[in-house]
Amino acid sequence: MNGKRKVQSLLGLVLLTGCFCSSAADGNASEILARAGEIAARTSYTAELLSPSSRPQHAWVKKSPDGKSFSRVESTLADGRKIVLLHNSKGSFTMIAGKVVRDAPLPEVVKKDLSPAPEKHYTLAEGMHGKIACYIVTVEAKGASAFKQEYYIGKKDSFIYQWNLYDGKGKKISSLGYANVKLNPPMGDSLFELPENADVTVSKSREEEKSAMVSLLGT
Repeated sequence: MNGKRKVQSLLGLVLLTGCFCSSAADGNASEILARAGEIAARTSYTAELLSPSSRPQHAWVKKSPDGKSFSRVESTLADGRKIVLLHNSKGSFTMIAGKVVRDAPLPEVVKKDLSPAPEKHYTLAEGMHGKIACYIVTVEAKGASAFKQEYYIGKKDSFIYQWNLYDGKGKKISSLGYANVKLNPPMGDSLFELPENADVTVSKSREEEKSAMVSLLGT
């Protein structure tokens, strides 16, 4: 399950790229981050994913005019088999060797307002992501829910090329970066669809999904 879960986590970050926005008007840092969020919400792209895994991972993300997001992430498992993660209007799918598991629907989350949201502080710096000149926006929160996020945002295109998340002790707990990015390339809808002859197992619960994935990874 580890290989699939690692790629699945990356897919989640890919889909969330357009959801980063700021809530405080404290100068250029928050404004640059808010602008990047607006751009990401409507920008399609292809890119190589930079992650701790040494195996190549490629992503295609397409944004429709009505705000919907479609994605495809391809990688390889430790045994060399290709794994494809798809997200389209019908749901999210994992495909290996022509066999497919449809992910179970996410449970509804009931938000409980147990404590006030931590105050966020924004800082702005400049740096490089490879050969790309970037603004580096840092968002930091103190207290019981302390965290720090770093965003490398292209100066020319406002694209988020790198995202890092740290816990309250400064330990990096997640990151996602892109290389060889192409913005708004032509992408056909078929790229995000399953093959016509795909053998699909539909999961109705997380338990069913886990069982189906064990079977899929064992094929």
